[in-house]
Parts: sequence; structure tokens; C-alpha cells
Amino acid sequence: MDLLLRAMCATLADQPAEWSALPQKAWQTLPETAEMHGVVALLHERWTNIGWPDAMPTETQSAFNLRHYTQSARSFLLYEQLLIILQALGPEHPIILLKGAALGTTLYRRPELRPLRDIDLLVMAEHRNAARQALESIGYASPPRAVAGLAETHSQIQLHGGPGGGTSVELHWRLAGSTTEWLAPSSDWFWQQSELWRPRICWRAPGSRTLASSFRPPICCTWPLCYPYRWLSAVGRVLRASLALASQHIARRTHQ
Repeated sequence: MDLLLRAMCATLADQPAEWSALPQKAWQTLPETAEMHGVVALLHERWTNIGWPDAMPTETQSAFNLRHYTQSARSFLLYEQLLIILQALGPEHPIILLKGAALGTTLYRRPELRPLRDIDLLVMAEHRNAARQALESIGYASPPRAVAGLAETHSQIQLHGGPGGGTSVELHWRLAGSTTEWLAPSSDWFWQQSELWRPRICWRAPGSRTLASSFRPPICCTWPLCYPYRWLSAVGRVLRASLALASQHIARRTHQ
């Protein structure tokens, strides 16, 4: 597994990777491991550009392609559901896009490079009931009774369903479980760090917002534990975007 992870990291970092050293068992687990870490699309794009490893078995490449196309289709469906959700909420319920929905449409060349499993939205605390009702009006509801106890906490609610069915939405009104936790910033301050959503793709819903790229959101603090390689890739993109914004700001100040 160490050889496989090192090879994956090297490929994502555009460095030489020792794919020829992988044993047969590692090749068999590659598609599943890459999906577990959320980097199937990133690896697929890299290999499409530079060529697939010569040592990769044909059946591994076929399995990898299948996971890539399946994951991309799932992500596209979720992004389409995101538009429907934003339209249902409307400008009267301001929201901030969190995590994958924000990163995939702003920092990645194509949104499917940042796969989605669900949609995370932040609403103002005073709007949470109205926002929930708006989502329920388009077919969202609390999960089945078996997990109903986990559906709502004092900081978020999980909804499932939607017009297409099968979509999970987490509606947050706090960034942490408690306002007393050290990583919970002031809500007013946090909203001030947001900017209008400017996705790189052609569709958008007017008035929705995302986190400013120069801001490091506390919500990201749990990512490295579950998806370290996808998290590192996202951090790299945030840093590059922040440096670009800083360079533009310095250039404007210089001309002034």
C-alpha cells in the first residue's frame, strides 16, 4: 500500500512515479484506493495527458475508467441538483457554498475533478427553518427513520431526496458544533469573508456566495483525516488562487 500511495502522490505532483515497482495486488486495489481518496478524476486527467503507466494491467485501466466515468456522472447530477436548490432558496435566503460545491466550480479546471458525495450549504441561523421549508418544497426530507437521530443536530440538518431523488444535502447554520469551540469564528465575520459565486462553468444561480479564496475555512479542518490527498490537492489550488489574487492586488496598487 505504501508503494501505491507514493506512486499516486508522485503522479498528482507531476513527479516521476515508480509504477513498475507495484505488485499485482496493488494494481488490483488502485481503482478502489483512488476513489476512496477522491482522486480518480485527477489521476485520470493526468494519465490522459501524459500517457498511462506501461506497467498498468489492461483490466486495471478498464476498472479505473469505469470508476472515473461513473463518478463523473454522479458529480454532474449533483451539480445540476445544486442549481435547482439555489433557485429554490432564492435571494431571500443567502447561502454560502461549502467544501466540494465551492471548490469544484471555482478552483478546479472542471467541476468533476472535485467529486461530490453530497452538497454542503451554510445559511444564516435565523433563516434555517425557512431554508429547510424551501428544500422540502422541492422534495427533500429527513433521512429514513433508521438514521433520523443523526439527521439533525444543533448546528446542521441532513436532508435527502430532491427532484431527481438520491441527493443528500447538509444545511449548516454554524461552522462548528458549538459557538464556544475554539475553531468557531464569529458568524458575522465569517459572512464578511464571502464573495459572489463565480463558477468556471457556464451555469450559475444569481446571488449565491462562496468563501473568498484568501480565507482558510475552519470547515476544512476535518478533511485531512478522511481524504488527505484530495485535501492537499485542494489546499494547493487555494494557495495558488490566493497568490494570484495577491499579485493582481499588488499590480493594481502599483499602477495607482
